[in-house]
Amino acid sequence: MIKKLIALTICLVFTLTVWGQNYTTYSGKKGERLWDISKSQLVLQGKARPSNREIYLFMKEIAELNGIMLSEVSKLDKAMTLKIPAATKPQVSTDNTLAAFFLSMVIDPVVRTSASAFSGNSSSASPSSNNVSTQVKTSQPAAASSSTAKRTAAQELKECEEEASRGDMEAQNNLAHIYFTGKVGYTGQIAVDYKKAVYWWTKASNNGHEEAPYMLGECYANGWGVACDYNNAFKWYKLSADRNCTAGMVKVGDCYLHGKGVNQDKDMGAFYYSLASDLGNSDGQFSLGYCYLNGEGVKQDYAQAIALYTQAANNGNAQAQNNLGICYETGTGVAKDFSKAAYWYEKAAAQNSEVARTNLQNLKSRMSK
Repeated sequence: MIKKLIALTICLVFTLTVWGQNYTTYSGKKGERLWDISKSQLVLQGKARPSNREIYLFMKEIAELNGIMLSEVSKLDKAMTLKIPAATKPQVSTDNTLAAFFLSMVIDPVVRTSASAFSGNSSSASPSSNNVSTQVKTSQPAAASSSTAKRTAAQELKECEEEASRGDMEAQNNLAHIYFTGKVGYTGQIAVDYKKAVYWWTKASNNGHEEAPYMLGECYANGWGVACDYNNAFKWYKLSADRNCTAGMVKVGDCYLHGKGVNQDKDMGAFYYSLASDLGNSDGQFSLGYCYLNGEGVKQDYAQAIALYTQAANNGNAQAQNNLGICYETGTGVAKDFSKAAYWYEKAAAQNSEVARTNLQNLKSRMSK
């Protein structure tokens, strides 16, 4: 017993030594952006051209280290000394021999064995879409009779409710989707209940779920199950963005760009779009392209706008496809090319974009004259 206690103590000291961090300080001035501070500190630490993603993650570190919220420090409201993560941080050694030796003395052999199993003119769109993902992450048998399907759906709902009541955040998120859509699995149906959806998304959010805060933001923005409240919508969108939900990042960008639920700050709007864009979100790519096309929060740059629109369009974004068609039709940022304009309008129209259908009809009318 004494041998095990000594080994545990050594193991804890070893762990704290390996994982410890050093910090420097920075005297922030009133009005300074945390974004600018983070970028300059990364440059000082040897990152000549830090990406937006790196800046954002560094911002999060600073905010967490100083006990502040990112949304509260777009600009410092007063002069303050900030703790800054140091450039050189001790790394966890890739040689786990020593740690494994200590752990082998204090972990039950049965637990060790179990754990080892897991180790191996035209109408254009702007960034304001309200598309909501409502897919429920549950499964059903590929084929079943109607009676079996009903029974299975009822069983699935019951099981989901039981798991959600036990605190499982995935079950809570799934249950919220069920109440929001009224769909259980592939064939089951229940009455839509937005209030219950909000209840379970709140539970899942408070338990750390990534997507649930985004859906709560949608509920508050649209008045689904709660009174419409953009301040609360922004709060939940922001939480989802902080948890790396790219859809949440786009919505935070929308809020900053249009001043909904937060003071308007077009620079921050473009910044959040760039985060989502860097992570492959086509709405983020489209929205950032819109910013570059119109000089919203960034210096106007047609070439960059076209590149982002093209990226989003190739990823299936109908708004980007329509706007790219407009650019080719009007010669904005590219040489006029009616055939390419028609191509992109057709792509968007195939996704039920009424605006693109109208643009395509007008273009064909022009080409026939």
